Amino acid sequence: MYFFIHNPKTAGTSLLKVLKTQIYFHKCLRINPPRDQHPKEFLEQAPQLLATVSQKRLAGLSVIGGHFAHGVHAGTVEAPKYITVLRQPVERVVSEYYFMKQLGFFHQKEIEAHNLSLTDYLAHPETRYLNNLQTRLVSGIPYAKRDMVDEEIYQVALANLHRMEAVGLTERFADSLAIFYDRLGWPRLPIWVAANSNSQKPATSEHTEEEIEAVRQRERWDLAIYAEAERIFEHHWQERAEKYQKLSKKIASPSKWRALQLQGVSYGIRGWNKMFRPTTQDTLRGVVGGDTGHRTLP
Repeated sequence: MYFFIHNPKTAGTSLLKVLKTQIYFHKCLRINPPRDQHPKEFLEQAPQLLATVSQKRLAGLSVIGGHFAHGVHAGTVEAPKYITVLRQPVERVVSEYYFMKQLGFFHQKEIEAHNLSLTDYLAHPETRYLNNLQTRLVSGIPYAKRDMVDEEIYQVALANLHRMEAVGLTERFADSLAIFYDRLGWPRLPIWVAANSNSQKPATSEHTEEEIEAVRQRERWDLAIYAEAERIFEHHWQERAEKYQKLSKKIASPSKWRALQLQGVSYGIRGWNKMFRPTTQDTLRGVVGGDTGHRTLP
């Protein structure tokens, strides 16, 4: 079974949409926190939340994705295979800040109450734990150990990254889908459908040099892990560069006929599931022991 570590603001929602509507359908489960649950609490409880899924349901899954950390499978799934997508850290943090600020996510109240600028957001006591978040999630080391990512956490993340089945890059998303299609043995070539973007976010270039440097200083480990992800990605790309270039072009600019074919496959299978699998769950949310907010495929 594949586990997709969805690093926030890395086009992970777009990848999950591809996985759920074009590749795995009812064999895909998403695990995410509700908006009112603290991210640290969710990360701690994600393995327990996964453990609430029945063995019968788990046996029918091909991929589980969400804002969880490496190791979420422990005690539930044997021989997991991990994949992830990473984004240039400065761009990701700027995107995260505006996503929180403008779209009502967990730390919006702190940002509004204290009128936090981007630089304030980086160091505020309630939000600084989000430092080097990509390294944190790939490492799987819990916040209970320490809030600030350090060399030890980075080294664990580095080892986990090299063991992954495939690593994608937000900045080369269509190319990433081409590599995933080939390395993971997807049954059909997907098309790229963007999702969960924030059109209100100012460009990173509109921020001052001081602000950008502040992000770079805080995100030193994410900058390092991203650089390594680029090397891994390029190594995989060069193995079959000519093939991947052709696949990427088809993914990014599909013919109208192929788009209609995929849409028909998606609606056909999802309609079948709705009729004959009314309890199929595509998203698992919430606090362990409370209302997990299960919902069925539309």
